[in-house]
Amino acid sequence: MRIKFYLLSLALTLLFCMEGLAQNKITVSGVVRDKNGNAGMGGVTIAAGNPPKTLGTTDDKGSFTVSVDAGTSLQFSFSGYETVNRTVTAGSRALEITLAPRQNSMTEVIVQGFKSKTRETSTGSSTIITGKALQDVPVSNVMELLQGKVAGLNIQNNNGSPGGMGTIQMRGLSSVNISADGFLTPTSPLFVIDGVPVDVNTNYEYGFQGGGPGISPLALIPPEDIEQMDFLKDAAATSQYGSRGAYGVIIVTTKRGSSKVPIIQYSSNFFVKSPPKLRNVIGGKEERLSRIQAIMAYDTSYAAAQALINGTNFLADSLNPYFNNATNWQDYFFRSTYNQQHNLSISGGDVRFNYKTNLNYYQENGIIQNTGFRRYSLSMNAAYQPTETFRAMINLSTSLGQKQNGSGVGLVQTGVASGASTSSLLPPPSLFSENNSVLAASTVKNNNKTSNISSSFDISYEPIKGIRFGNLLSYNFNSGTTDRFTASTLNNGSSEAYSYNDRTYTLYNRSIINFVKAVNNLHNFSGYVFNEINSYGFKANAIQLNQTAHDQVEGPIGYNPNITGGGTLDNIKDTRQHGYGGSFSYNFDRKYVIDFSYRFDGLSTNGPSQGYSQNPAISARWNFGREKWFDKAYWLNYGSIRASWGRNIKPTGNIFDVYGKYIAGSQYNNDPTVTIDFGTAPNVNFLPETQTQTNVGLEFGLWDNTVSATFETYYRSIDNQVIGVTLADINGFGKVQTNAVSLVNYGFDY
Repeated sequence: MRIKFYLLSLALTLLFCMEGLAQNKITVSGVVRDKNGNAGMGGVTIAAGNPPKTLGTTDDKGSFTVSVDAGTSLQFSFSGYETVNRTVTAGSRALEITLAPRQNSMTEVIVQGFKSKTRETSTGSSTIITGKALQDVPVSNVMELLQGKVAGLNIQNNNGSPGGMGTIQMRGLSSVNISADGFLTPTSPLFVIDGVPVDVNTNYEYGFQGGGPGISPLALIPPEDIEQMDFLKDAAATSQYGSRGAYGVIIVTTKRGSSKVPIIQYSSNFFVKSPPKLRNVIGGKEERLSRIQAIMAYDTSYAAAQALINGTNFLADSLNPYFNNATNWQDYFFRSTYNQQHNLSISGGDVRFNYKTNLNYYQENGIIQNTGFRRYSLSMNAAYQPTETFRAMINLSTSLGQKQNGSGVGLVQTGVASGASTSSLLPPPSLFSENNSVLAASTVKNNNKTSNISSSFDISYEPIKGIRFGNLLSYNFNSGTTDRFTASTLNNGSSEAYSYNDRTYTLYNRSIINFVKAVNNLHNFSGYVFNEINSYGFKANAIQLNQTAHDQVEGPIGYNPNITGGGTLDNIKDTRQHGYGGSFSYNFDRKYVIDFSYRFDGLSTNGPSQGYSQNPAISARWNFGREKWFDKAYWLNYGSIRASWGRNIKPTGNIFDVYGKYIAGSQYNNDPTVTIDFGTAPNVNFLPETQTQTNVGLEFGLWDNTVSATFETYYRSIDNQVIGVTLADINGFGKVQTNAVSLVNYGFDY
């Protein structure tokens, strides 16, 4: 009887517990929709617990019903969408769940040519770097942050100083032409800043990059003001930029206001830079002993070796500290520096009207003595869109860059490059030696300044749905100066004062007509036609004074006129460019995509026989991940194959190569003369450089994009490259620039 009583009590207890648990269960119903609020999403997995346990899935209308305890966190997940968690409360009865697509490379918006496309419909080779990847890292040039982040992009700072020009190459070497300063002719990509092309190679064509300021245009743009950077690599992506896009295109989009409430942001950085590990050197006693050992080992005889050692004071005298103290000259060239950056921005607005103002100050002292960079920049933009058919945007910016180059430029930095190999046994007996690299590194005055004023106005109107007219007008003015003074005590007894300044203006106008048409949401057509006019002007002045009267006087007082040169380089004519063309794109259900573009480029530097160059491109894309046979392949998020072919024709010569130039000659009757430059003969049959490129790419994402990859291979041939050919004396000219070089470039990006 007692056992039966215990069993009955236990059964009643369990029954009451289960009833209590059942009373805490809550039945929840609801529907799951996508971000656009369209029809319900079927097949959405509903789970709870940790680790999550599946409770069920939504039906074909997106509806669901589950019973859970109060306080349970429900997890809604679907392949390709962000997971949403929702906690059930005592009052929960009906839930509305919205799932947003998970951001992946297929949803990125890419600027290709003069229009924007999603990566899913883009047929060109491109890479996107968002502004978030560039924030909170103080640098003088935003390109310093991109090394290693973009496949095929090689960035080198040749002179090592902050804010320097450096070199940028997209997909390998594009030129074998050697300039007068020993460097390869720069082949930097074309920069497009808020729709306005900026060619950093232009000044080099006139031969003034080495003597000019050498401050990178991107060093004048603070990273905090950049929204996105698009890197266009193959001909399909760059053909609409014509000849200037032959070496690739980098599109920079700055930030705009997006908040109805004005937002004021201030950020500052204080940072320290230290020299890298320096070379191990020997000095003092160790250096003296190593020299003695070398002489004893390799001289012709023991007697000759002893005679050489005893006849050399710094080898024979082992007691004199002047000859035995170790001096590591690297310590005099390098230093640790304290630097700062401040950025203030004010932004606001909505879809109808938005604005943004950004003020930036950047100061970096170089780790090499007597080098550094400062940037002052102010930018303003505003956009007005009262209706969906009309839009107007304006951009204004001004900036000033100040750069100290120290005792040298580039790889020929005299003091620093020679410091590690300088003997510590031979310091000059006086600070006033005829050539003292330590003093030169710390006291030579070599200051560069670059100022920039840029403005643009963009307007568009859609009179008929699907057809939009637009026009972009911009004006850009640059001024650069270089002031350098080397005292006689630092330059073999001959002082040198050098001054250079240049002025550059660019007037750019582009008119465009865009059209978009969709048929049954399956057949999608888009394209545009455009007309582009670009006017470029450049003027420079340079003067060099040698053997001035006194090192304390840097001006043109008392110099040797026989070894002094300079003058106004104002016979450089303005350059004109006219381009027109168009692009057509078709895709079927975002599954099959084909693009075709064509551009005609007319440049005044092409020569009379080559007025207009032609730049065609064709490309296609197959998004095989959208095929029906992959519908049940939940492990595949996306997959595509694309291929492109295109041609870019770029004039690599300048107006001097085509038409020749005049130079200052000798004096006649005590008056200066002007004569033809017989060093280089003009060549009116000069041909532009022709680049032909083929690109094939594969993209895929697996297991909710846990694994994603892009693999590309390309082949580029470059013909009609420029090289100087020496002429026989009978011609009267020293050489002529010809198209006698070809180059092949191929590789992989992944």
